[in-house]
This record gives sequence, structure tokens and C-alpha cells, in this order.
Amino acid sequence: MSNTRNAIVTSFLGLLPVKDGTANGLFEIIKSEISISGVLLENCTGYGSDGAAAMVGRNNSVWTRLKAAAPDCTI
Repeated sequence: MSNTRNAIVTSFLGLLPVKDGTANGLFEIIKSEISISGVLLENCTGYGSDGAAAMVGRNNSVWTRLKAAAPDCTI
């Protein structure tokens, strides 16, 4: 929620270099960038990605880590 716009805002944070393409490596990059932007990860309400296992796998993925950090987030 943007207090200045009094609305939910979707924005593009940027393109980030990836050195570790594992689910944990990708999640840590995303978590760090979100933190730097001043947004709380636990406030995430939606997640979208391609269908790669590292991104949306059921047991060990960016999605499972994000869901643990932001239980109200939907895919």
C-alpha cells in the first residue's frame, strides 16, 4: 500500500545479477532487493514466475520460502 497514492502499487524493482541459481540463492537475492527498497517481505500478497521447479516447486523453491515468510501471499 502506498501511503502517498493511497493505493496498492505494483512496481518493477530491477534486473539483478544471479550467481547462485538455486531456489535459496534466488530467494536471497529477491529478499535482499525487497528489503533495500524499504518494503517488508511479509507484506507480499502475490507472486508470479515461470514454471521452473526452482521458482515454484512444491518442496524446495523460491515460492516455498516466500510462502513461509509471507503466509498471506498467493501464487
